[in-house]
Amino acid sequence: MSNKLMSVFCAFLIAISFSIPVLAEEKNGNDSITTVTFNEYDYYIHLSKQSDKSLESNGFSKLEIQEIRNFEDKFHEHVEYMNQSYSDEQLVGLGYTKEQIQLIRNFDGSTESSKAIAATMTLNIWLTNKSTSGSNRTATVNYNYSWSGETTVRLNDTFGAIVGNGYTVSQYHSTSIQYYDQNRMTWNTVSYSPQNAPSSLGNNGYVKFPVFIYNTGVAMKGNGSMNIYKNTIDIFSVPYGVSYGHQVYAGGYSISVGLNIGGVGSVGVSYTPSSSVNNYQETGVFT
Repeated sequence: MSNKLMSVFCAFLIAISFSIPVLAEEKNGNDSITTVTFNEYDYYIHLSKQSDKSLESNGFSKLEIQEIRNFEDKFHEHVEYMNQSYSDEQLVGLGYTKEQIQLIRNFDGSTESSKAIAATMTLNIWLTNKSTSGSNRTATVNYNYSWSGETTVRLNDTFGAIVGNGYTVSQYHSTSIQYYDQNRMTWNTVSYSPQNAPSSLGNNGYVKFPVFIYNTGVAMKGNGSMNIYKNTIDIFSVPYGVSYGHQVYAGGYSISVGLNIGGVGSVGVSYTPSSSVNNYQETGVFT
């Protein structure tokens, strides 16, 4: 994928795409799942190695660039906080392995250790209930994400999916975000109603949600789905994709993590608190 700059009113939003190994797997006889992973530390460090001029050319403000430059210090502070504040059981609840917990307890500040214990997100999308009746084509787009480990940046993130090729969304299902309460070691589910970001390039549904809610916990998992249809005599081809926006700075940018579909294209949805915009690149086709 190539980097792409998108401007929006009241603020700018950058959708940063990058080449990620994508793998597909079968699930219960349904259509193949496309999966991507994202390491929070690794990507912020990737950004921090870019020059101020390069970041500014992509629309980042000086304050936002400074936040990127300060990320490693914040990450180290976050690891120290977890070491001092969380029991092993609480860390397990956040998705850390025994090996990672040992690294947190004995954190040496090295890049290798930082990458090993950084929060990692897995993002999936797959198609089910594909049906043809006469000229009517219907299907369900399913998508989910999960974090393993607690993110250092906990602002307002976004999560959504998009379909193209003239398909219409007949029903948006509520998106469930699961929050883990570290103190009570319990899970709480909050449902959000998807919104649509108008676009001539595709129909989509997305939610914006706080990563941390007091007395509720940290958003660790989420899932959503939407029913789609099209009246056509064409073959059943559906370009579809999912995107997760991880906010860099309060009121500022989101790093948009999107999926390559079939290794030939991508679809991304990105937005800020004040507006929304779509980035629709070459589509992958499912037939």
